[in-house]
Amino acid sequence: MGFSKAKAMVSRVAPAAVRAGRGWWRPGVLLTLGALVLSWGFALSAQAATAKGSHPHPSGAIKLPKSSLKQVGGVVCGKVAGRWIPGAVISGGYFLSDAQQARNYAARAGHETGRARKTDLGSSKLYTYRATQRQPICTHSGSPGQIPAGSSSAEAPATTSPPSSAPAGGTTPAPSNGSLRPTPAPPTGGGPSTPTTPVSTTAAISVPSAVVGPGTSLPVSGSGFAPGSTVQLELHSTPTSVGSVVVGSDGTFSTSVTIPSDVEGGQHHVLVTGIGADGGVAAPEAPVAVDAAPPQLQSFSITPRTVDTSTGPAAVTIEARITDDMSGVAGVGYTNGTPGVTFKSPSGQMVWASFGPDSRISGNLQDGVYRATITVPQYSAFGTWTVDSFSLVDMVGNRTSMTASQMDAEGMPTTFQQTGPGDTTPPQLKSFSITPDPVDTSNGPQTITLDAHITDDMSGVAGIGYTNGTPSVTFKNSSGQTAWASFGPDSRDPHTTPQDGTYQTTITLPQYSASGTWTVDSFSLVDMAGNRTSMTASQMATDGMQTTFTNNQSGTGDITPPKLESFSITPRTVDTSTGTATITVEARITDDMSGVAGVGYTNGTPGVTFKSSTGQIAWASFGPDNRVQGTTPLDGTYNATITLPQGAAAGTWTVDSFSLVDMVGNRTSMTASQMEAAGMPTTFTND
Repeated sequence: MGFSKAKAMVSRVAPAAVRAGRGWWRPGVLLTLGALVLSWGFALSAQAATAKGSHPHPSGAIKLPKSSLKQVGGVVCGKVAGRWIPGAVISGGYFLSDAQQARNYAARAGHETGRARKTDLGSSKLYTYRATQRQPICTHSGSPGQIPAGSSSAEAPATTSPPSSAPAGGTTPAPSNGSLRPTPAPPTGGGPSTPTTPVSTTAAISVPSAVVGPGTSLPVSGSGFAPGSTVQLELHSTPTSVGSVVVGSDGTFSTSVTIPSDVEGGQHHVLVTGIGADGGVAAPEAPVAVDAAPPQLQSFSITPRTVDTSTGPAAVTIEARITDDMSGVAGVGYTNGTPGVTFKSPSGQMVWASFGPDSRISGNLQDGVYRATITVPQYSAFGTWTVDSFSLVDMVGNRTSMTASQMDAEGMPTTFQQTGPGDTTPPQLKSFSITPDPVDTSNGPQTITLDAHITDDMSGVAGIGYTNGTPSVTFKNSSGQTAWASFGPDSRDPHTTPQDGTYQTTITLPQYSASGTWTVDSFSLVDMAGNRTSMTASQMATDGMQTTFTNNQSGTGDITPPKLESFSITPRTVDTSTGTATITVEARITDDMSGVAGVGYTNGTPGVTFKSSTGQIAWASFGPDNRVQGTTPLDGTYNATITLPQGAAAGTWTVDSFSLVDMVGNRTSMTASQMEAAGMPTTFTND
C-alpha cells in the first residue's frame, strides 16, 4: 500500500468509525488514526517490489505484551530491554523495530545483485533514517498514562521465537524477507486498547521557495516546537533524510537543506518530525516542487535565410518558442546565463544571440516566444552558416543543449547562407619594434613603446564594433612574469586604415620587475570578421622583427610571490534560511619587494574562494582599499566581506584556493590543506 492508498484508507475507515459510534469521531483520535494509516502507507511504499519469503515473520520480530506497546500519534513504540523504540506491530501481535527492519534489508541485500540489491540497500537506509527520526517520539512520550489500561506496568519477558504461522483469524503474516504488514489497532469500545498521544497543534513549518532544482539549497523554518528538542527533516514522497536541527529557546528553528541531486522531478513535500511546544507529536509538512528537467525548444525560425555582407553587416532575426515545466526559462533573477544559439561558418567564424528576459515577445516563463537579432559582420565567410549549438537553461539551473542534427530531426531550420564575398583570412603582422631597449626598473616603473604595422585583406583589423578582442602582444621573462599590450582602434594612426594600419601602444613595466631578457610569448591577430591567428617569437624573428627587450634591474628583481601570514573567518557559523549572511575574512599578507598587487596593477588582486559540498562558490578579493593595517603593500592586514545569498547551500564551506599576487605579477595559491598546516581556519558552516 502506497501513500495514495493510505490516504484512501483514511477516507474509508474514518467515516465508518464515526458511524460505529465508538468514540472515533473525536478529533484527536481521528487525527491519530489518519497518522497511523499514513505511517503504514509510507512504510509499505518503501518496501514495494521486495522478494517474497516463506517465513511468516521477519527476523528479529518479538512477541511483546500490551503493556510494552503504545501508539504515539502515528508511531508505534515497543518497550524492548527497558527502552521504548519505534517500529510496527505485525501479524500475531509481534513487534518489529525500525532498526531491526533496517538490518533485515541490509542482510538480504548481501545475497543479492543488481536492482534487487540496490532496492534493499535503499530500504535499509530508509529504515535507519526512520529509526533515528522516530526515536525521540517514543522516548519523550513514555508517561505512565500511556500504559494500556488493565495491564501491568512491569516489563514482561519478550518471546523471541515467533510461531511458524499466524493464528487463525489473524492478519496476513509478514514474510521473513523483512516486508511487514501492520495489524490495525483495535477500536476503543472493544476492550483494552493501545492509548495515543495527541498530535501537536502548535508546530508549523514554512519554505519560501515554491520550486527548487536537484542539488540546490532550500531554506526551512519552523515554530511551535519544544525548545531544545531536535527535529528531523525529510523530503518525501520517497522518504529521504535531509538533516536535523536543534530547536531554539523560543520554539523556532531556521535551517537550509540540500535537495538530493538524484531526486525525481515533481511535487514533493518537506516533513519535519519532533515534539511540539504543547507536548504533542509534531509532523508538519510543506509542499515543494522539484524541477529536474531543462527547458525544451518547441519551434525555431531564421529570417532571412540568405544574406549578403559584401557591402555591410547583415541582420538575421531568430525566433524561438521555449517551454519549461516548472521554474521557467532563465530570466530576471538568474545570473548564470540564458538560452542562446551559436552559428558557425565553414571557416570556423561564429555569431551568436541570447534569449534573455527582454527578448520574450509573448507568453510567460513556462511557455514563451523569444526574438533576437544576430549581426553578421561585413565580409563574413561565404557559404552555409549552421547552428553549432542551442543552449537551454531554466531558473533553477537545469541545462541542456541541442545540436543541428537534433533540431533537424524536429523539423526546425538550422542554417542561413552568406552569398557575398567573404573574408576568411586573418590579419598579417608586417613589422614590429620595441623602444627603448634596454630599460631599468630598479628605481621605478619603466614605459616601453611598441609599434606594429598590421594589414588585413578585406574586413580590416578588429576595432570599433567588434566585441571579441583586438590584436595584442604578451612578453614573458624566465621567472614567468608577463607584460602585455593591446592594439585597439585608438592606437591606430588615424591617417591609416583598418586594412593597412600602423599602431602604437605602451607597456608599463613595474618597479622591481625581474631582471634579464623579456621575450614575446605570442602576438595574436584578429579581424572584424573574426578570423584569428597568432605568431610566436621564432616566427617573428624569421621575418626580421624584434622580439625581446632587456631589463637591467639591479639584482634579480622581485621574483617571489607574496606570503599569507594569517587568516581569520568571522563568524564561523551563519544561517541563510531567512536572508543573506555576511562573513568577514581578514588576512595579513606580506611581500619582499614590489608589494601586494594594488593601485596600478591591472591583472587581479589576492583573493579567497570558498566552495560548498554542492559546488556553490563564494569569494572575496583583497584590493588596496581593503588594507586596514600597515602603511605599505609590503606588510598589510586586509579585511573583506562575503555576502552569502539567502538559500545558499547548507553545510560546510571550505577554502577552495587562496590566490596571492604582487605588483610585478608573481603569483601563487594556497590550498585548504596548506592553510590548515599553517594553523589557519579554512571553513565556515551554513546552518
